[in-house]
Amino acid sequence: HVIWEEMDSEGWDGPFAIHYAWANVSDLNEPWNRAFGTTQTKINGAVPAYPSWARASITNTGAGGIVHVVFEGLDRRLYHTWAYENSGGEFSAPEMFGNTPAEWGDIESELDPDGNLHVGYPIQRIMTDPETGQVVTEEYGVEYTMLPAGSTSWTEPVTVEPLTEQGDGFTTTAVFDSRNIYIAKHNYSDIKIFRSTNGGSSWSETLLFSAPDESIRPTRHLSLAVNANRDLILANGYHSYEFNGTYWEWIGEDTMIFRSKDGGKKWADVSIVENVTSPSVQFDADGNAGIVFKGTNDLSYTIQFTKEQ
Repeated sequence: HVIWEEMDSEGWDGPFAIHYAWANVSDLNEPWNRAFGTTQTKINGAVPAYPSWARASITNTGAGGIVHVVFEGLDRRLYHTWAYENSGGEFSAPEMFGNTPAEWGDIESELDPDGNLHVGYPIQRIMTDPETGQVVTEEYGVEYTMLPAGSTSWTEPVTVEPLTEQGDGFTTTAVFDSRNIYIAKHNYSDIKIFRSTNGGSSWSETLLFSAPDESIRPTRHLSLAVNANRDLILANGYHSYEFNGTYWEWIGEDTMIFRSKDGGKKWADVSIVENVTSPSVQFDADGNAGIVFKGTNDLSYTIQFTKEQ
């Protein structure tokens, strides 16, 4: 199951639409047009999508289940649409949920084994001078909401991280079961993970990384996954800089990987994968992690993959 955003017209300013396609396992080695071409369909209905990458998420319950898509509309609100996996792309009309997300950052959904849909997303509050229109303060945080299995009503959004004067960033969500939920974020300086053991009612916070100076800056997407043993892996790309006597000069982009073996209570020392960024982590049925990256530095414009043995 695949979703992507594309322009609905020839103009660079949109409007934009969310498209969906699916392919059987037997088709996945075929070229895109043959594997997915006959199943492509626009699924955002009458709601124009927000014109930016990293603003939508897809998840499904497996064979015979339901495909869920969440995305941000042009009106800067969150929307949810769904379809039965065997319906051939006949999605429901998008329904608004949650509060207004931050202007930048990922919106990610995850299903637990009972079919509850969990969503974590960044939020912001920007204060401007009424006379000049200039920004006075910018505050950012994280919220969480959940759609119970079989329901059409989302829970009231819960504050995961209160609004603070920290730079905006990206979030990623992982779910072990209906009670154990994890949301990670970075704000271009710190990498944090928030953990709930009571279904999202309350959250604890762990600081995994804090930039010592301008030499390292977390960037782009981060990705979090949990397996059946409650092992967690979090991966996040970062920029490296070197002070040349006048300014901090960019020298490369790599990825940090963190791992917990106890459900997020303790985390191992960070490991580094060089020349890659924008990681996407998943566990297989045996509990081994696989990570896809975007190549950087001398590996630019390539897709890289590594997997635990």
